[in-house]
Amino acid sequence: MTTEKPILSVDGGGSGFRKALVLGTQIWDLQESTGIERADQLLDFVSDNLLPDIDGISFAVAGVIEDHNKIIVSPNISFLDGVSLGKETRNRTKKKTTVCNDMEAATIGMSTFFPRLKYFMGITWSSGIGLRIFKDGEILSDSEGGHMNIDSSPSASLCECGLRGCAEARLGGKNLQRAVIYTSEIYGFKIPEECKYPSMYLHPCFDKKERWAVDIYDDLCSNMARFLANIQSLLHLPAVVWKGALGQQILTRAEGMIREKMKTMIIDPAWEEDMKFYDVWHIETCKDADALIGAAEIFRNLFIST
Repeated sequence: MTTEKPILSVDGGGSGFRKALVLGTQIWDLQESTGIERADQLLDFVSDNLLPDIDGISFAVAGVIEDHNKIIVSPNISFLDGVSLGKETRNRTKKKTTVCNDMEAATIGMSTFFPRLKYFMGITWSSGIGLRIFKDGEILSDSEGGHMNIDSSPSASLCECGLRGCAEARLGGKNLQRAVIYTSEIYGFKIPEECKYPSMYLHPCFDKKERWAVDIYDDLCSNMARFLANIQSLLHLPAVVWKGALGQQILTRAEGMIREKMKTMIIDPAWEEDMKFYDVWHIETCKDADALIGAAEIFRNLFIST
């Protein structure tokens, strides 16, 4: 009888990289690095103190992935563009390796938290916007919904993917940082130095109903409502499962604003009510547990399951 071994799962996005040993839904030895800026540094992070008694390594990385090996383009981790990360990791560690999209992994992980949801959209609202559609145990497609165009104006924000007006460019945390800095210059207020990110100053100011913060929230909620209304008009989803630090901050304050705006943008206002909201931040015991669990599950489906 073969004893099941853990997988080393590695999750990466706009806020750094995390690695942990994963077995089923158990996660341990979580480590994080925010200083990785080159592919060789990522390989160093993964191979450092690598345990010999693991089944393999599974990456969950933002971007378009080819054959669970090569990263075609990663808007948030551009130094991995064109890198055959799976092959390079196998050469370095001599371990079986797979590379999957971070939202593919996260959505698979979400399904373990909400086993009764057979059809839902998993979405990250953080430095960027990512999503996948889950139905009956499978991811439906390798969509890049975060790069759906929601602003066709000539002055639409430029996205890191090279296009203008993407949902990620209007709603992602990086654009929000720029918006808060620009607004502080217009209104003449200073962002406290203890705020690691400028947007951290936005949320308490919104709570105090400061005009500039309310205006930014109104714009964010309008654009998220448009984004969700477009998706709901196409798919009529019963549920959305949310993750991401920015989503947590905004949805706990303004879910109602988003929903009210959605009703005005959808053919049948009842479809807004049909889209139930769930989240992982009330469930997860560590950052990005969903992606770490999902990456390990994808590895097992590719290499171990029969």
